[in-house]
Amino acid sequence: MAAAGLVALGSPTPAQAHTINPTDFQQVTLAKGVVEVGEPMTIAVLPDRSVLHTARNGTLRRTDAAGTTTVVGTIPVYTHDEEGLQGVGVDPSFTTNRHVYLYYAPPLSTPAGDAPATGTDFSAWQGVNRLSRFTLNANWTLNTSSQVTILDVPADRGIRCHVGGDIDFDTAGNLYLSTGDDSNPFDSAGYAPIDERTNRNPA
Repeated sequence: MAAAGLVALGSPTPAQAHTINPTDFQQVTLAKGVVEVGEPMTIAVLPDRSVLHTARNGTLRRTDAAGTTTVVGTIPVYTHDEEGLQGVGVDPSFTTNRHVYLYYAPPLSTPAGDAPATGTDFSAWQGVNRLSRFTLNANWTLNTSSQVTILDVPADRGIRCHVGGDIDFDTAGNLYLSTGDDSNPFDSAGYAPIDERTNRNPA
């Protein structure tokens, strides 16, 4: 009886993919090479069709619709392994408030070099990755004094890896941040590093 009822009800028909015509798309190189992109991380498109793009060393660039790239600003960042400037997002009301969002590793007082793989005190290596709001000046420069910290995400530093930080908004204007897992799988043969050894670096 139940089986018959389930068959009668059926299940929703899955959505079908639209046919893609490759001729509807065109690949356009906006910026290329170390001078124009550095070590590129993330892009965000502005209302005027120009593109903001981040480099891991803390440089924010803008490439306009004509393909001209300029440095918008640079923020100090901690750059061990994969850390640094990650994501960039554009406020849905950018045309009126000129707000952009950056996700990055502030320098703090973290020691240089690698953190130990084992030990008992890793407090010197505990840091954050920071999501902040900035304002772009009318001349397309980053107003660093406008910074408002939105969120600090705890991060264990000095040991690889899996840093990430993509920023997006939904149609209601909610800001979303995706992060990496800040983990190191090498000591566990490529598997998730979730063992509970008390002397292991917690990255």
